[in-house]
Amino acid sequence: MGLGTAAALAAAGWVWWRIKKARSGGRFQDPLLIKEKVSRIAYQAQLEVIAILPEHGTERRAMQMLRNAALA
Repeated sequence: MGLGTAAALAAAGWVWWRIKKARSGGRFQDPLLIKEKVSRIAYQAQLEVIAILPEHGTERRAMQMLRNAALA
């Protein structure tokens, strides 16, 4: 009975490990490497925001929406 329980736990652990590995894409993620990459500004980003209004929308309303988005 104990041997069967041990085998079942080992099988469950193996299945859990395979699912975890499949979800991560099989990649190893070194925490120190990640910390080094995100600890300093190493990249630039540019964001383009577009306001889409109904036909009766005005340019003033579009600028107001864009300003609010930029402030957020």
